[in-house]
Amino acid sequence: MSKERDMRRTDWKRITKRRYVSRGEADIFGSAGRISLTLIDEVTGPLTVHYHSRAVLIADAGYSWLQAAVPGARWWLTAMFDECDRLIQIYFDITGGSRFDDPENPTFEDMYLDIVVSADGSIEVVDRDELDEALQSGAHLTSLRRTRSGGFTLENAWDLEEFLKKLQNIETK
Repeated sequence: MSKERDMRRTDWKRITKRRYVSRGEADIFGSAGRISLTLIDEVTGPLTVHYHSRAVLIADAGYSWLQAAVPGARWWLTAMFDECDRLIQIYFDITGGSRFDDPENPTFEDMYLDIVVSADGSIEVVDRDELDEALQSGAHLTSLRRTRSGGFTLENAWDLEEFLKKLQNIETK
C-alpha cells in the first residue's frame, strides 16, 4: 500500500550517519517549494536497485541526494549523486500530494508508479509491482471528484440549475 515519506527520510534505517540541510522558498520549475540536500556519511550497506536492464548503486557512503518538493504537487524529485558528485539518476516519485505541515520536513504519500531518468537520459517507469499489489488487494475507489480540467476549476463552475437557466436565457433571445 502507499506509504508516507518525509524529506529527511527518517524511516530509512540504512543511513546511520547523515548531514541534512534544507531551504524553503526555492524556485522549483516556477513554483515556490523546498529543496534539501542529504549527504550520506555512513550506511549499514550500499543500496543497489535493479531496473529492467541494469543494476544501479544509488546509496553508499559519500553519496548525496538533492530533493525538491512543491506544496500540493503530485510529484517529488530526488536527484542522486555518487561520491564524485556525478549524477546517477533523477527519481520522480508520483505522490498523493506534498504536504508542508512541518515546513522543515515536508512529507508526501508515495503512490504506486515512479519515473526514473538515468544520467544517460534513458527513462523507466518503476514500481509496477506495487501497483499490481494494490489492485489485487481488493481496495477500490469509493468516490472521485474532478476539481480541475485545464483552465477550468471547481471554484468557477456552475451548478446544473444555474447552467440550465443561462442556457434557457440564450435560447429565448
